[in-house]
Amino acid sequence: MEKSDRQEQMLGLVKHWEASGQSQKDFAREHNLNLHTFKYWVYKFRRKHDEPAGFIRLDHFATKEICLRYPNGVELLVPAQTPASTLRELVKFAG
Repeated sequence: MEKSDRQEQMLGLVKHWEASGQSQKDFAREHNLNLHTFKYWVYKFRRKHDEPAGFIRLDHFATKEICLRYPNGVELLVPAQTPASTLRELVKFAG
């Protein structure tokens, strides 16, 4: 398979995944794809189309605090006015 054919195939799968509502893990398993390879193509597709790959902008939301829930179940409540850079660091800390 030529490189351009492979790119077209994988980008088609990424579009199909986006419409599916499934997690990347479930979609990759269902389509017999290596999860890390699929994540690479999602990243590549989003980067090519200038789509955000992680955070989305939340301009106006009515809440006093933001709850960050880590994989181990710990929840951290921070004021809604917490700078995005601080939130980003707190999220990176979880990984």
